[in-house]
Amino acid sequence: MPRTTQPRMHKIIFVTLFSLLSAILSGCSGPDSFAVKGHVKGDATINLRALYYVDGALQSSIFPADRGSFAFKGRAPEGAVVEILDNDYRLLGRFYAVNGDEIDVTIDPKSPASAKVNKGSDIAVRWAQWLNANAKTIDSRNSKIINALAAKYVKSHPQDIVSTLIITTVYDASVDPEGASRLLSSIAPEARPTALTEAMATLLMYADTSAAKRRVSPLTLMAQGDTVTTFSPRKHRLSLLVFSDENSGRADSIVPALRRLRKAHTDKALGIMDVSLDADTLAWLRSTRNDTATWDAAWGTGGIASAALKPLAIPRIPYFIVTDSVGSQIYRGASISQALKKIDK
Repeated sequence: MPRTTQPRMHKIIFVTLFSLLSAILSGCSGPDSFAVKGHVKGDATINLRALYYVDGALQSSIFPADRGSFAFKGRAPEGAVVEILDNDYRLLGRFYAVNGDEIDVTIDPKSPASAKVNKGSDIAVRWAQWLNANAKTIDSRNSKIINALAAKYVKSHPQDIVSTLIITTVYDASVDPEGASRLLSSIAPEARPTALTEAMATLLMYADTSAAKRRVSPLTLMAQGDTVTTFSPRKHRLSLLVFSDENSGRADSIVPALRRLRKAHTDKALGIMDVSLDADTLAWLRSTRNDTATWDAAWGTGGIASAALKPLAIPRIPYFIVTDSVGSQIYRGASISQALKKIDK
């Protein structure tokens, strides 16, 4: 009897020690790395993705969350904003990390701004506390109110790196680029590290140059009634792709403009694909309920990071792309009026 149980006991001990050692190693930082342990509320077992920039290059790490708990290591010698996303590229939370940090976070999938940093550097903790305190406002996606809130902090804390974190991640520069530039310039140079400001510039540059050279291929997206729809520029002389949500002026300015376009142009002359980037289908249906739209409409699951939209590199919303019949992009930008000028030219 002892001969049969002893090897099994050794195997159990070995596996346990190996698992323990792996957990210890994954949770320890060093001078050349940062270590993160965390928990996603809801205790789901899913794959997660961490995205952040180092030396102007996007770093991506995929790791599992076992009943909500996860751990991973990364490298950010000059500091970085680390974003945690789910399988559909939905943002779950973000925090600040730099080599040497040991970080413990609790993530609420329903509110990215509510991610709590239970352990981390002073910068990481203070930035998380500001996000947590203003989570409801940030989650509302009301750019005007959010920008005012961000500006208030920056003006009161020009020597604080948290001000840079707020401007580069929360402030909506698409509605007030001059204001964003002015606020960023008001922050002391030592609190405005290139590693953080270049990350935003790199993303926008990629979106506005590399993606602009690509032809728009047929898009297959979710439509109402749990169906899918495919939009192809080749079916129209010109096409207008619209990307918005219920908080980006959709009802006030975008839908009226689309109605005018449809009255002025046949479907063959101008194809219109109105893509909602609302957080969920309920928000999408709520925002489109009274549209009585006579154009193609769809929902981009996962927002601007949706796999279907990834080749277009949509940097912000609202956003508009005008193409010719072969998919070449004639215009891409945040102005509906500029898009209309290209169409009516």
